[in-house]
Amino acid sequence: MLFYKNAEEYFEEEYKRMLQRKMANLPDQGSITKLFLPSPELNEHDHFPYYSLTHEVESLEVDHRGIVGERHQAVTRPSGGRELKVYPRGTEIRSHRHLFVSCTSDIKELSRRMELEITPEMLGLNLLIDRDDDQDFSITELPVGTMMLLAENGATKPAKPPLATLTGFVKQEGCGITGKLIADHYGDPALTRKFREVSKDHRGILCSVEFPVSTTVVLQKGQRIFFRYSKGLAP
Repeated sequence: MLFYKNAEEYFEEEYKRMLQRKMANLPDQGSITKLFLPSPELNEHDHFPYYSLTHEVESLEVDHRGIVGERHQAVTRPSGGRELKVYPRGTEIRSHRHLFVSCTSDIKELSRRMELEITPEMLGLNLLIDRDDDQDFSITELPVGTMMLLAENGATKPAKPPLATLTGFVKQEGCGITGKLIADHYGDPALTRKFREVSKDHRGILCSVEFPVSTTVVLQKGQRIFFRYSKGLAP
């Protein structure tokens, strides 16, 4: 989580963000088009930075802690460099980093800006979500707190409760780990810095799993997504 310097900067930058969101063609409905898991033969300690690579799968099993068996599955986590302005490194905090979500349009735009092909696997993606009408849109501009209610393929509205609920937590900005992976793949060290600079608005978002809690649910291709944009008001 990154922070603004003060309230004045917040208002200035959020006004710009609202203009970006207006152009982002955010949908009311969509579907899961692809799912990904970390490559099983790679691990965090022996294959830096390749442990962030994912590969396409047919389904994901999730609960309120995240993807079952995945390294980010947790209720809490130790704070890191992004939280140093608030916590000493290693402070135990609530984990919201459960799934990394993007859309086809954002990945195409990121590839255009990088001037080479960027794949969901390179980014370490977990879910690819696209509009039902195949129009371009930027899921990276999804407001924080937006709920994504999942329903079965063909559903016209979500059940109550939904199959699952994902909540948009924060925009995923560029990082050196993924940048180095891309630089290594293309044999160009300069791509690490370039990725950090151009991926800010077209990489995707991090989501937490709000529901289910006491059970798990299987996410699959074709499942419907109903977007609910929060007013931020208590009932």
